[in-house]
Amino acid sequence: MPRSLADVRPPPHPEILRSPESFTRLIWLHIVSTDPGAARFRTALRVTSGAAGALGAFTAIAVRMQAPESLAMFGVIIAMVGQVGITDTREADQRRTWLWLTPAALASAAFGAGIAALPLARDAAFLTFAFATIFVRRFGPRAGAIAMASFMAFFEAVVLRPHPAALPAVALSIGIGVLTGVFVRFVIVPERSSRTLRWTARALTAAAELHVRAGGESPRQQRRLLAAALAMDREVAALAETGALTSKRAHTLRTAILRYQVAAEDGVVSANIPLPELDDRAPVPIVNFHPTAPALFTRQAVQALAGAALALAAGEFLSQDHWYWAVLAAFVVFNRAPTVGHTFTRAMARIGGTMLGVVLGIAIARATWPHTHVELALLLVGLGAAYYFIIVSYLWTLVFFTICLALLYSMMGDFSPNVLYLRLGLTTVGATAGVIAAALILPVRTSPFVARQEALVFDGLADTFGALRDGSAPKVITALRQVDAAVAHLIDGRDALRRSHERWSQPLATTVDCTIRLSERLRRVAIARMT
Repeated sequence: MPRSLADVRPPPHPEILRSPESFTRLIWLHIVSTDPGAARFRTALRVTSGAAGALGAFTAIAVRMQAPESLAMFGVIIAMVGQVGITDTREADQRRTWLWLTPAALASAAFGAGIAALPLARDAAFLTFAFATIFVRRFGPRAGAIAMASFMAFFEAVVLRPHPAALPAVALSIGIGVLTGVFVRFVIVPERSSRTLRWTARALTAAAELHVRAGGESPRQQRRLLAAALAMDREVAALAETGALTSKRAHTLRTAILRYQVAAEDGVVSANIPLPELDDRAPVPIVNFHPTAPALFTRQAVQALAGAALALAAGEFLSQDHWYWAVLAAFVVFNRAPTVGHTFTRAMARIGGTMLGVVLGIAIARATWPHTHVELALLLVGLGAAYYFIIVSYLWTLVFFTICLALLYSMMGDFSPNVLYLRLGLTTVGATAGVIAAALILPVRTSPFVARQEALVFDGLADTFGALRDGSAPKVITALRQVDAAVAHLIDGRDALRRSHERWSQPLATTVDCTIRLSERLRRVAIARMT
């Protein structure tokens, strides 16, 4: 791929698509177009590298300390949580958040180890952590990351039950996890402005080519094109804010991106946008796509508390040793789930992914035993794959997590299909408890939520018309991108609405489709007015 948005034209004849080279290219285009800026790939690489580094370093030291090797899981979990959960918009703030993980995780691990043998205190603390971990997200990304690391450290302490004499080894494991995570994040796989912009441009080019190949009739390709264009526009705007790009150059690039997107939607892409040379020593912009929503987090915290309590009671009834799987399932289904429909979708994906993962996990564990090094390699690859899919497919994330669990039990010599069957049952119980809590406690139905998102799109359309009237091209582009961001949320809500089977869901979904087409028409009008 060139370092520009090169000419994209449909193939001259459908037979080309049947050639091996074309099939391979299509696979490559799909991979690139679904990962603007290679953000998901970098996250997966960081998670795998951090987990491998923390595991290897602690294991080497544990032999001399005569500490249980299982305590390496504390460092592995912290290294993984840090790569995914730390989303501060500046790298300096990210480094500070990494430092805060050590005392927070250590305190939570020590607390969990101290009450692990006291069922009532343990259960009360588990529910408190479930509530607090979601509630404190209202205070910003740092609070959310520290809370998640604390929760996972407490969770590991409850599961592993380390002896008080082993707390120094736990502290060492957590410290190694933080150091490994920082080294991977800022040295091994750092952020580079030029590389990120180049890969985002490749994603836009790939999405445009796929859209043209599909004849402009594929909603999935239209969605990818919108996501790639919006991601590149955000990247350019963020670079302008840090001073890496001048305002004039940023406006030129944003206009060219918009023209490229509209041309691709029309099926005729003939654009060439040379990318600027960027100084990678300049501050790197971190685009946060998940702004703080205090009211949402408060409601979800209450729902998670109720769902976790219900899952805890059912989980302990089914298994005194693995009840925590039910509680964890009830807790995580509320992540990125603002409505009942979204929660239901995530719950079904978690159950379905666990079910498929059990089947594949049993087969892979039996095929690789007793080759421990092969199991370890597959385990690390599985962790990376799970986090690679976590944004686009929660189902496949659970598939890989369940396979990793099977491999982990096989490595420890405790593998049994019955354990995985039990995990499936407890996951089903926990996910169902989460859906019940979302539907009965402070429920937000999907239909009103989608209607509000649609209203935000129309507000953005009105702002765009106002900017066109004033004749300010930068304001027009900013308003259009606000419309695109609202449309992206609207599409997500529409999909959840169709799966929720709520009353009036189909008529509302039809009006959403009309709204999306209206926003596409507005882009064409804006381009014509700015010409």
